Amino acid sequence: MLPHFVRDMCWLFVFFIIICVTAACGKTGEDKEPIEINYEICGETELPDELKVLIDEKKEKAFRLIYENSAHRYIAVGYGRQKREVYAVTIKDFYERENSIILKTLLVNASKRRGGKAGGAEVCPYIVVRCEVMDKPVVFQH
Repeated sequence: MLPHFVRDMCWLFVFFIIICVTAACGKTGEDKEPIEINYEICGETELPDELKVLIDEKKEKAFRLIYENSAHRYIAVGYGRQKREVYAVTIKDFYERENSIILKTLLVNASKRRGGKAGGAEVCPYIVVRCEVMDKPVVFQH
């Protein structure tokens, strides 16, 4: 009886190893090299009026916003009200994957970076990126 038990256990072990190996070989498409996206950083004067209104309503608190018209997709990221410093939002990465668009932004203290002193006014830093319209969701990362 023992040899049958050992043989069955060996087959179960082999089956388990095959399952593990084949599961690890599946590719989701996210392993491919990211594709850089051509984009422009927009100033307030370059934004559609509707988007300006939306940003103005949301800028007091951190926000993430996507706005599209027939020509472009606008992706906005705001960091809410910041006290006594001159802050700037920068793009760390902006690229396309098979199933999504990745936008990584960074809030930097521009006064320290430029060797300046902290200001007294509060600011609501945000950035708006304009790119072509794409039918993929945006994943925001900080």
